[in-house]
Amino acid sequence: MLSILSFLFPLFVHAQELRVSTIERKPFVFVQEQDFSGFSIDLWEAIAQDNGWSYTYVEASSFVDLLRSARESSTDLAIANITASTDRAELMDFSDPIFDSGLQIMTPKIERLTYLYESLSLAQSLLLLSTLCILVLILAHALWLVERTKSRSSYVYSKGITEAVRTLITLGRLGKNVPSTSVGKCILLLWMITMVSAIAIYVSSFTKTLTSLVAADKITSYEDLRGKSVGTTRGSTSQAFLRKNKIEADVYINPEQLFIAAALGEVDAVLHDSDLLKYFAANQGKGKVTILPKVYEKRYYAIALPPGSPLRDPINDSLTKLRLEGMYDDLYKKWFTQK
Repeated sequence: MLSILSFLFPLFVHAQELRVSTIERKPFVFVQEQDFSGFSIDLWEAIAQDNGWSYTYVEASSFVDLLRSARESSTDLAIANITASTDRAELMDFSDPIFDSGLQIMTPKIERLTYLYESLSLAQSLLLLSTLCILVLILAHALWLVERTKSRSSYVYSKGITEAVRTLITLGRLGKNVPSTSVGKCILLLWMITMVSAIAIYVSSFTKTLTSLVAADKITSYEDLRGKSVGTTRGSTSQAFLRKNKIEADVYINPEQLFIAAALGEVDAVLHDSDLLKYFAANQGKGKVTILPKVYEKRYYAIALPPGSPLRDPINDSLTKLRLEGMYDDLYKKWFTQK
């Protein structure tokens, strides 16, 4: 009976069109106007050609839906960058490994001098300086009005205002030229309090900036992610890893949005599949992010199949053949070797 089924199955597969579920995960899968490409797509098409199978792609709306399509047999298989984890293997079948993988941490790349310049000089310094200039002019006019009876020459507006500004900036020439009236002395005291407050605000901002720089340097492993702003994607093995280690994380819809958030500094760190991180760091995020060297939870990607799928054995046979013939290495070089 089994021999009859093994004979009839290839004929049945040839007679139907397989439904292949996938989702965009660069560089494994690219999707542009229903045109699919990428490492996983090229590999699947080589497997399908080796077996003489016809197929059509079904784009999943999320990674959770991608896995569900294989688990619930709504498609014949699912392919992208699917980790064959132990938990998932209880719900669906997997082919032999198609790619070695793991999890890594990516952080925004901070240029310290640039960061300090933008944080202090451009924003707060200009605002603080302009505020102080306006205030010194207002107080100088008030000081001139109450002190101008001191000498007749001070009645002249330009000379009087100039002298008042000089008195404020030099703090009464360090006590040698203190205003003579009580109101004038109060004005000088008010200015001194304002200057001390402004310096305190500036120092506080500077300290906060340095603290941010130090915090960025302190992320050397996943244990340093606690208390930081961490990003991941829903339904991913990275989200499961963070949950297992009791690390809170912001969940993004897809890796592209997550990685852009990291490049913009909206999160302190990202934990995700190492190969997706490396691709982003070498392309869209070049010069904007840093990937830490440590790899966690080394696993492999595989083709996901419904439980008990008869496609598993022929897929594995084709994978072995493609590796022996060198086609797998050619595909790897095509998508993962820097040109």
